[in-house]
Amino acid sequence: MNVDYTDIPIRIWTRKFVSIAKHNRIQIMKIIYLMIWIMKIMNKLFLHSIGNVNLLNYGFGIGFNVGKSIIMTGTLLNGGSCIKLGDAGVLLQTADAVFHFSPDNVAKHVICNSWMKGKGWTPEDKSGGYPFNANNQFELQWIAEPNNTVKINVDRIFWKRFSREDLSGVVQLDFSYAIRISSIKLCRADEIPTTTTTVTPTTPPPDVPCPYFSLKLDLEIPIAINLENGFKPGKHITIIGTPTDYFPDFVVGLGEPGIMRETANVLFSFSPQLNSKSVTVNTLLTGIGWETELTYGHSPFKVGEPFVLEIKAGLNNQIEVFVNYVAYLRFTRHDLSKVSQIQIIRAVKVCSIVTCY
Repeated sequence: MNVDYTDIPIRIWTRKFVSIAKHNRIQIMKIIYLMIWIMKIMNKLFLHSIGNVNLLNYGFGIGFNVGKSIIMTGTLLNGGSCIKLGDAGVLLQTADAVFHFSPDNVAKHVICNSWMKGKGWTPEDKSGGYPFNANNQFELQWIAEPNNTVKINVDRIFWKRFSREDLSGVVQLDFSYAIRISSIKLCRADEIPTTTTTVTPTTPPPDVPCPYFSLKLDLEIPIAINLENGFKPGKHITIIGTPTDYFPDFVVGLGEPGIMRETANVLFSFSPQLNSKSVTVNTLLTGIGWETELTYGHSPFKVGEPFVLEIKAGLNNQIEVFVNYVAYLRFTRHDLSKVSQIQIIRAVKVCSIVTCY
């Protein structure tokens, strides 16, 4: 009997196996073993996280303490989802999930509780109503307040406060089930930001801790990101990506306000030439055009090979570029105090950008 069970829900699988067993008792033990194996696989799938951010990797420090906040943007998919703050270890196994936030856009409620080793899930708190809008897109802000309290804003409107477990050991942020995260902003400053710029949890930590920085996910070319207030010392950008063969080059540009390459000055254009294995650097001024192009050899960029590109703001309007953690070039030409955006175009697939302010 040939049956394809790959797309059948597990309840139907069970009925099928019982039916087969009645007609062929010799196969009962094999079927039982197969069902156990299936349950193990299903359990692994159901418990699998869709994204985990090690907060220590980003200079956020240990604990969700007063002065820290997390801003997340994304989309709720069909059904329940989970966002957790956890201590060190494997969540729901060796690590406590000290804050569990679970919106369900079908049941129209949000569960707040925790999971603790030796205790399991704590009582559910469903108070406060359902704060998410009908299109399921959201901006969710968690603000750390005294006494292990999390202040929760949804779409920049206060929703509720929640306090239950000790938050001093928090080192990870985890997402699972029916949710898609577009951006995360981690803030360590005393001032809680009121706007959200955007930025994968695979990016290495910055050399110097930032007051705050952004992680941007789900990136599609072309990319344009607001940098805010100039490219000044202390700021840096980390891009993780892979060159493609769609074009002979890709371009990373820093520009002033306006439309890049049209109404905005491009004060740094970094363009790996994938065929000639070189990198060109230039500037573009409105009303003047492209200035003197500089070419650098020994390009480390190759089609299909991932890279880590770091662009750092140095002193006296100097731009420092590192590729795969190795210094590649320094460039100085114009005042960078009005730089407000970064643009990435052409032959590259970008999996993450971290912008440090």
